[in-house]
Amino acid sequence: MACLFLSQIIHSCKPDKTIYETLIAETNVRPGNTVFVDDVAENRQTGESFGWKTFATLEALMESIDSKQIV
Repeated sequence: MACLFLSQIIHSCKPDKTIYETLIAETNVRPGNTVFVDDVAENRQTGESFGWKTFATLEALMESIDSKQIV
């Protein structure tokens, strides 16, 4: 599923919880099955507060997949 969430339409931006809540409400993503990649620690912390698995880089995500920490 491809979705585009624009902060100027939602009137919110990371790390404000509203943009995360909008994404969850509009996509019905399950927090435990959600992977979020962002290089800003504060943004990752907000994602983690929703139960998302977060990574600072795609490389970190790929390492986690390779080591079978996430499937």
